[in-house]
Amino acid sequence: MPGLSSREVDERIRQGLDNEQVNSSTRTVKQIIQENVFTYFNLIFTVLGVLLVIVGSFKDLTFMLIVLANTAIGIAQEIRSKQTLDKLKLMKMPKCHVIRDGREKEVAVEDLVPGTISLGGVQKVLQLLVRENVSIRDMLTIVETLGDFGGGVKNPDMLAEYVREKLSRSIVRPYLDSQGVLPVLTLNGNAERMVQEGIRQTDNGATFLSLNPAAAQRLVQNINSAVENAVNTDGQPVILASPIVRPHLAQLITRFLPTVPVISQAEIPSDIRLQAVGTVSAE
Repeated sequence: MPGLSSREVDERIRQGLDNEQVNSSTRTVKQIIQENVFTYFNLIFTVLGVLLVIVGSFKDLTFMLIVLANTAIGIAQEIRSKQTLDKLKLMKMPKCHVIRDGREKEVAVEDLVPGTISLGGVQKVLQLLVRENVSIRDMLTIVETLGDFGGGVKNPDMLAEYVREKLSRSIVRPYLDSQGVLPVLTLNGNAERMVQEGIRQTDNGATFLSLNPAAAQRLVQNINSAVENAVNTDGQPVILASPIVRPHLAQLITRFLPTVPVISQAEIPSDIRLQAVGTVSAE
């Protein structure tokens, strides 16, 4: 990867495309609340609740408590992420290594230009990490990873996955049991295939998950049951998925099961032992 030339960097700076510090690119609290409350799934559950009220089946309305609780948890997590990111001062970040004129060079983060990654892109990646409770204390590793991949990859979701691989040891550490073993729940072939076939791509290269609402709800329920029925362990069971499925599955279940982590095979250090404690099916 040749990187940018000094002339290209100077040209981008003259165009005003350098990383000037901004107040914040995070969403407002009002936006966070709106995006968590007015969701497609919440609409479906609300309609079901209204129908149950109409037919007088009040005892079946208990699921609405779970929906409300999950919505509140989602709002609280995203507000916490916003507060963390708003306090982050990128001007104080460590220097990182980039390719300039075909050679590796150390530059300050504020000297990164869009040929590598924009300031908004960095903040988006950090927001994705914090949303899944990934520590961003190791800023040197995070910034250097963005410097390595930011020139060819512009999708923040993909960049966040590259960063997660570099932070793999710190990601899995909180979930290990007392013997240093990681308890995992695996997706069976049908569940993995269903999620993978539900991944769609937009015109600009971004990907998203499109599943039948009933199938998505059933998968979330199966994951919840698998976690509850996991073999006794003093570690935290994690969902183990392929790298292509992991971010989409995590986005799906985080809203309903915010304490259940989703980890890809690429994020597990080679010296970490795994213990299978259950399997998740799509049926």
